Amino acid sequence: MHKTSNVSKNSKNLTGNILSHAKSHFQNRTEAHSRQIAWNGLQLSLPSKWDVIVSAPRHLLIEQDFKPVVEIRWELDGPATVEHVVKSLRKSADKSSRDTIGKIPLPKEFSALATKRGASGLSWNSEASLNCLLWTCKNTNATIICRLFDACKVSTSRIIDLLLTITFQKSETTSQLWSVQDFKLSVPSSFQFVDYTFAPGLTRLAFQNRNMNLQICRLAPALERLASHPLKSILAALQGDVDAGEVIQDEPMLLETCSYPTLIQQLRMRLKRNKPFQWGRIWHVEEHNRILALTAESIRPFELDTVHEICSQYEII
Repeated sequence: MHKTSNVSKNSKNLTGNILSHAKSHFQNRTEAHSRQIAWNGLQLSLPSKWDVIVSAPRHLLIEQDFKPVVEIRWELDGPATVEHVVKSLRKSADKSSRDTIGKIPLPKEFSALATKRGASGLSWNSEASLNCLLWTCKNTNATIICRLFDACKVSTSRIIDLLLTITFQKSETTSQLWSVQDFKLSVPSSFQFVDYTFAPGLTRLAFQNRNMNLQICRLAPALERLASHPLKSILAALQGDVDAGEVIQDEPMLLETCSYPTLIQQLRMRLKRNKPFQWGRIWHVEEHNRILALTAESIRPFELDTVHEICSQYEII
């Protein structure tokens, strides 16, 4: 009986160890899962449960459980030296804290960033501990400034792993990737990013080139909006007070319109400072409960291949 009891006990311990190991392995796999973020030229890989907040055109805040992990800023106008950044910080700081701002040696645990990225450390506290990392991308000359947070409970190794994923798209690429929230798209490099909106239920990115203004929208939740407004009404609201033109594609989940104004109509539109040629497409992504839309206005008749190509690469992920 005594031997049987020990065997039973050992069996339970072994089973418990196996289950514990399996649970730990599953958690590690879940935490290791990442998603790609792409915003205004910068790309990085982010753990799937972390959030990214767009604070400015070149300013991202990374959070975990609504708590800041790292703040990332970047400039594309050529490399900025550590001395230049220190000087700029001192100008904006209070007199009492100006002397605490300066360059410091990187702690050993950040040596990978020093070796692989040439990163430098900055401090603005009396203990001269690390507050900020700065380096220049060798391929693009972009300057990256990353602020760390004292209260952050994320391990240093995970923050370093995240920062090492930062890359920049080269200027000679034909299109630029954008991927935030739950969507991604590619926009031709001929378009310049000019504006954005993150409002409840509505995300909007605006681009322009020499002839065209382009607006990319994401609306959610779709079912609540469609319960009171058809796709045609939603598209009209996104386009504003303009003549949307003719319907060139009308399906239960998709609507596309394009205007073909006469010469007199073009003159009237120009007098109102509107671009005379209007185009729009809106569609319901039923499986994700989202509505996606693109609208464009141009001084010339549309080459639909361009806007159709952008639509084909705009998706919920």
